[in-house]
Amino acid sequence: MENFGIGSWLQRRRPKSGSKTALISGDREISYQQLADRSVRLANALRDSGVAKFDRVAYLGDNHPSFLETLFACGQLGAIFVPLNARLAPPEVQFQLQDCGAATLIHAGSLDVLAAAGAAGTLVNRRIAVDDSSGEQGTTAAEDFEAVLASGSDQYLDEAVDLDDGAMILYTSGTTGHPKGALLTHGNIVWNCMNVIVDFDFASTDVALMIS
Repeated sequence: MENFGIGSWLQRRRPKSGSKTALISGDREISYQQLADRSVRLANALRDSGVAKFDRVAYLGDNHPSFLETLFACGQLGAIFVPLNARLAPPEVQFQLQDCGAATLIHAGSLDVLAAAGAAGTLVNRRIAVDDSSGEQGTTAAEDFEAVLASGSDQYLDEAVDLDDGAMILYTSGTTGHPKGALLTHGNIVWNCMNVIVDFDFASTDVALMIS
């Protein structure tokens, strides 16, 4: 396997825990096998649209399985995942999109208006909306996340990714000026996760609650 970054995690875990539950979201349970399959399809769909290694892919939304699917899809491609705070105002979203140079923005359907306003005047040329079951309908054109994902091949992409390659850009709060994007490498994330597992003594039978 040429991918030594986070994009390989699900592929390495699939043979060991494929049928086990990886995520619970509302009344939906997703196994490691399903999460791996969906991230592979999304990675292929993004690659087919031109996303390549080191390209930025932004995500705007609250906690949702698509967040992790996008993170791992980017990891497979060697692309850089850029999560954006869903509580930002349009000018703040616009600044961060301009700063990171993302051309693809994946966002919650309920945040369609914010996403459209924030993407205006940036390099974003493709928006993909996730049905977050909020009951709110988008008002501007965006592709459907599930349709995009379904269009991708199920063939795992073994892109060469090293631990020193960039994996994610996280923005600071910007209390003294514009937020600054901090680039985390795959190695940074690996060791961060290892420290959390050791410090909290996590086991494979534990369930972690994710809040926003």
